[in-house]
Amino acid sequence: MAMEIYNYELIAQHRKLLAVYSGWVGQKICFLTHSAVAWDRSNHWSAASAEMDRLVVVMHEAEKAKVLNLSGETGAILGKLIGHFAAGGWWTSRDGVHERRAIQQASRELEKFPDHEPDPDYAPFQPRLLLEHDPSYPIAATAINQLDAVLMQAAVAMDNLDECRLGVSLAGFGYRNTPQLGIPFVDSVFNDLAARGLIDVQAENEFRRALGLARVAEDRGPQLYSDPALIRRSTPDGTQASHGGSNSFTSVPGDRADIRGLVLGCVFSRFDVMVPPAECDATQYPELVGLKRRLQATSVTVTKPISSNAERERPGKGAGVVRDHLWIDDAIAYLGADELGVNPKKFIYRLIKKGALPAKKINGRFVFFKADLDRMIANGDHKRTRGRPRKGPSA
Repeated sequence: MAMEIYNYELIAQHRKLLAVYSGWVGQKICFLTHSAVAWDRSNHWSAASAEMDRLVVVMHEAEKAKVLNLSGETGAILGKLIGHFAAGGWWTSRDGVHERRAIQQASRELEKFPDHEPDPDYAPFQPRLLLEHDPSYPIAATAINQLDAVLMQAAVAMDNLDECRLGVSLAGFGYRNTPQLGIPFVDSVFNDLAARGLIDVQAENEFRRALGLARVAEDRGPQLYSDPALIRRSTPDGTQASHGGSNSFTSVPGDRADIRGLVLGCVFSRFDVMVPPAECDATQYPELVGLKRRLQATSVTVTKPISSNAERERPGKGAGVVRDHLWIDDAIAYLGADELGVNPKKFIYRLIKKGALPAKKINGRFVFFKADLDRMIANGDHKRTRGRPRKGPSA
């Protein structure tokens, strides 16, 4: 019996929910990809590929809702990511096979040393999708870097990068390799979601009850369950501990299936939208095959050089990632400002102050659109003024 297809259009109707869920799916793909390569598990890679299909469907619904535009560079980098997870993609490539063999060899050499589990209060979970400029991934970097670029580009286009990052953190409750999460981390994620109006308190308290954590009131103040075993006790340093006396809770992978549904429901209940199925149903989406072909074709078209002038086609750092916006370090390299014998950042700041180079701030950092940089290369640093150009002196 065929699985009923979930209506992902319901998610795309709410931009913030879309950003959170995109982060959730992205973290799930990151976890499965990392696990597949680290443990040489082809079934995990297949699961990651299926979740990639789900991400494609979600972004397609976002395009239909006019939240995203997949006909340009956002679609191009998504098309490249689809190629990494397609049959004959990165997993079976020479680099993919070589990396898995190298990791297995390194693991055999380190078997005599016990693994060190990081402090859960300071390292919430691993692996973790970073969604930041120039991310560094030690395993499957080719695929995960591209995944990071896709989600970051989409989140910036939706103006909801912070919500997307919260979706990643929320997914870390279930999709991670580390067995523990610090209670302060759990509380901080829920508090940040609540501050943005993205949490249903009743659903959150159901999740907290399942984990043996103190519930919260509408004003985020802590309350205690009637069951004494569920009351958090104070530790000697003044922090709150779970009923086991620890400042973290432990869940083994087999226990996480129920937790995943509960934690995602905390956000979906806020929007009165049904939680998507844990098992991916995107393969039944009737438009999927044609959609993936279109996006991969967009990737080839958009990344094709438009000029033979190599001096003007300065890709800068991360040239393998096609974006319509660049952070300041990439903009410096793209313009060649690092080769002028001056302080390149001061040079960029002067252009911004002069009005010759438009810039936007995201999370306190400058971001530049590629079209503006190309205009700078073509026309120099003269600010365009309104009105007709002035005539020269008459003869």
